[in-house]
Amino acid sequence: MGNQQSDADRFSLTELRRLHGVLCDNALITDRNRDLVVETLRSLAELMIWGDQHEPKFFDFFAEKHLLGHFNRILMQPENRKGDLARQARRHICSPGPVSFS
Repeated sequence: MGNQQSDADRFSLTELRRLHGVLCDNALITDRNRDLVVETLRSLAELMIWGDQHEPKFFDFFAEKHLLGHFNRILMQPENRKGDLARQARRHICSPGPVSFS
């Protein structure tokens, strides 16, 4: 299995907390951490979509930690309003319907 996380580990509050920590630790987006933040946003969106169907505590955590505020803060940085970061935030966080993770 290698480095792949099991679904039980991947879709957990522990993983959600870890991803929240990544956003907190990377409040200012630079060329060095941009890919990490894009992947973190994608993973957060995937967890929230999964949690909507399977674990209501995910939304509680999302609201309690003001994660939407983190996304807003990221998008308020002028250099993040275009490109992969903005696309991930808009596609996965603001989408009203089902999301494809292609």
